[in-house]
Amino acid sequence: MRKGGGKEKGSVFERLLCKRLSLWLSRGERDDLFWRSAMSGGRATLQLRQDIQNKAQSGDLTAISAEAYAFAERHFIEAKHYRDLGFGRGFICETGTIWGFWQKACDQAVKHGKTPVLIARQNRYPIVVITHSTQAVFQCDPVIILPRWHAEVCLFEPATTYRRIIRRRGADERSEPIVGPAVSHPPRPTLIRHVRNADEP
Repeated sequence: MRKGGGKEKGSVFERLLCKRLSLWLSRGERDDLFWRSAMSGGRATLQLRQDIQNKAQSGDLTAISAEAYAFAERHFIEAKHYRDLGFGRGFICETGTIWGFWQKACDQAVKHGKTPVLIARQNRYPIVVITHSTQAVFQCDPVIILPRWHAEVCLFEPATTYRRIIRRRGADERSEPIVGPAVSHPPRPTLIRHVRNADEP
């Protein structure tokens, strides 16, 4: 990897997470509820040393809109994109890269009074989320349960699938919005061919 490539890859990954989480929380209406934290959350760490709690800006992602404040105040989000996170070594031996990131996320989350949410991506692998309870954070079932980690693992994209809000034209603004179908790739059309029977002319 060229010099500075790792930092650039991490920045791109954080921007992707900001957009996806924003769309998920707003049901597809906004993609600007989160942004990358100043100093990767270092500002909140420095403030904490001065007994200043900055819950909206702790972690790698910052809530920059009121709609995201409640989520950001409850969850400490750590984002990591590495060539090799060592999932097997971490899950089985409790050592290595991903294990170290989880321990760091837990330690920082405790200091800020939050729930740790580690969102990680290894090259050629889907994005995963590691947290204490995937149901509590994303309302989805885990794909892996790690009892000794006190953690559960789920896939990020299915967990943040959102349903678009479809509003009726001229409807009262106070009325409940209609929730459309979940955003996903449309199925490919099936080609149906008519096969003639032997006795057909």
